[in-house]
Amino acid sequence: MKNLIMAIGMLLISCASTSQTSSLKLTPDESEYLGRVDNMPTEFRLAKVEAEDAWGRALSWIGKYSSMKIQNATDYTIATYNPDGNVFNVQYGYSITKAPMGDSVEISVVCTFDPPALVIKSDAKRNAQILGLYMKSGEVMWKFIKR
Repeated sequence: MKNLIMAIGMLLISCASTSQTSSLKLTPDESEYLGRVDNMPTEFRLAKVEAEDAWGRALSWIGKYSSMKIQNATDYTIATYNPDGNVFNVQYGYSITKAPMGDSVEISVVCTFDPPALVIKSDAKRNAQILGLYMKSGEVMWKFIKR
């Protein structure tokens, strides 16, 4: 019985997530933005002079849009608590690292999620890409963030 309830819940989440994106009428600006998001790697480099602003944007993002609170924040790591959702309550957490590389820094953004489901995995990847683009450029369209 528990497995049946979980399966139904995952199906509902999958349908809701898929229909939300596919039925969305996008403006040309939104389409261009999502194209930049889709091409945004979750590991990227920034000039050291840009790193402080990018790190501040990451902290702001986590405070506003993560399902989980910050567990640890240093000059080189931001990590939330691990998500502990269920079929009716999807949660997203984040881990962001910054590594000095000469006159640049390498940033890695990971979005974790619970409960595990294929559609939620793609939403988590998109969230990480949106966060990466926001860190890199300050550009964001909040409506595309899954929470």
